[in-house]
Amino acid sequence: MDRKRGFMLVLCTALISGFSIFINSFAIAKFDPFVLTGLRNFVVALFTLSFIYLTSHLNELRKISKVDWLKLAGWGAVDGGVAFMLYFYGMKLSNVILASILHKSIFIFASAMAFAVLKEKLNWRWVAGAVFLLCGAALLSGIPSEEMKGGESAVFAAVLLWAAGNVVAKKLLERISVRNLIFGRMFFGSIVILGFLAATGSFSFSLTTDHYIWLLLTSILLVGYQFTYFSGLSLLKVSEATSVLTLGAVVTSLLSVLVIKQLTPVELLGIIGVASGVVLVYLSGEVENVHHKTIPRC
Repeated sequence: MDRKRGFMLVLCTALISGFSIFINSFAIAKFDPFVLTGLRNFVVALFTLSFIYLTSHLNELRKISKVDWLKLAGWGAVDGGVAFMLYFYGMKLSNVILASILHKSIFIFASAMAFAVLKEKLNWRWVAGAVFLLCGAALLSGIPSEEMKGGESAVFAAVLLWAAGNVVAKKLLERISVRNLIFGRMFFGSIVILGFLAATGSFSFSLTTDHYIWLLLTSILLVGYQFTYFSGLSLLKVSEATSVLTLGAVVTSLLSVLVIKQLTPVELLGIIGVASGVVLVYLSGEVENVHHKTIPRC
C-alpha cells in the first residue's frame, strides 16, 4: 500500500513538473534566471516554515540533532543552490535539446548511485524500463540541429549533483520529516543563490507586478513539487522515484501541443516509450514485493 501511495505521489510530481517546465519557459523570459531561482526558493522556504508553525510542528525542528542540521545545511546548499545555478548557467550556453536530454537522464545516474550506496536492487524489468524511458525522453527532446555550445558540462554537473542529492535525501528522510527536509533544501539553497547574487553585484533588481505574479505562480508549483516528490521518495526506492519523474516530459509535450504546436509522430513515439518505461519500472518493484520499514522521524 505504501509503495502504491508513493507512486501516486510521484505521478503527481511528474504532472506538476511537466506543467512547471512549461510555465517556467515563459517566466524565465521575464526574469534573470538566478534572481528568479533565488527568490522562488526563499519564498518556498518561508512558506514551508510558516506551515510548520501553523501546524504546531515547530518542535520537530528543535529535535533535529546538530549533526543532522549540518548534513541538511550542506545538502540544501548544494542540491537547492549550487546545482540550480550550474543548471541555469549551462542552459544559457548549451544546446537546449542536448541540455534537455541530459536533464531527463537524471534517473540513470541516481539509480546507479543508489545501487552503489543504498544497495538498491535493479532487475531486468527496471533495466528494460530505463531503456524505454531514455529513448522516449530523447525522442521527446528532439534531434539537435546545432553544435554543442560548451554549457553542457555545467548542465551535466548539475544533473550529477541532483542525482547524488536524491540518494542523500533518501538517507536524511530516515531521521528528518519531509517538511523539514524541504525547508532545509529551499532555505539553505536560497541563501547560497542570493549570496552569489550579492557577491557578483547582481542583487540590486526591481520587480514589477508581472514579476510578482510569475514569482507567486512558480513558487506555488515548486511547493507542490517538493511536497509530493519527497513524500513519494520516502516510500519508494530512488531508482523508482526518479524514473517516474521522466513522465514530466510527456506532460510538457502535451501542453505544448495544446498551446503552441501539433504533436509529431516522433513525439508520439516518445510518449509511448516513456509511458511504457514507467509501467515496467512499476512492475519491477511489484515482482520484488518490496517492503519499507516505518522509521521514527523528527
